[in-house]
Amino acid sequence: MKDAQKAYTHHGFMTFPHFLDNNFIEKGKPDLKFLDKWLRRYGCGLIRFAVAPDKMLKEAVELKRKWSDIHWIWPLHSRHEDISEFEWVGYPHDPPRRDYDLKTFFDLTEGKKRWYLGFHEGQDPSMLLYFDGFDTTIPSFYAMKHKMWHSWNKSENVGDLLFNYHEIIEYNVMSIKRELKKVFLNNNDAKLTDFLQYTPGMEVMEK
Repeated sequence: MKDAQKAYTHHGFMTFPHFLDNNFIEKGKPDLKFLDKWLRRYGCGLIRFAVAPDKMLKEAVELKRKWSDIHWIWPLHSRHEDISEFEWVGYPHDPPRRDYDLKTFFDLTEGKKRWYLGFHEGQDPSMLLYFDGFDTTIPSFYAMKHKMWHSWNKSENVGDLLFNYHEIIEYNVMSIKRELKKVFLNNNDAKLTDFLQYTPGMEVMEK
């Protein structure tokens, strides 16, 4: 974990503790003890963004009021959830974690700041142009599998070669930094409507 943090920080990315997740993916539910532990340790000035506990509006609002200097991101799972208390609203990457498509998300969050939660491969990275922030585990996800990530949907298993985790994560972070630069510097002609026609997986959600 420390190798990954050093690599991300060295290349200008925000990582723990400046960005604090709520451990939902690992635990299958928001981990309030996890949040409390790290808020108590780093909450005074170090944490810039934190993911509010999913589907726990009362607890999320209490955290937001207690730690008001942090930008709290509300993970939106349902189009019926109340987002009025939050400036930042998160769009979960996985379709099973939401009951709406991308177009509905943009309609619901008009006037809000939008965060792409857990961006991963399988989506056009140009869609990140229409979000105000995002997080991703692509470099560390592939490093844990002993894979070097070269570009979108291009990786190489190097488990049989003499590369250690530090070298792989460093390479992966450099690679995604390079590819993200291409996205943000070379896609001035990208249009939001290009991404609103169809969202993979939503045909299952909306039947």
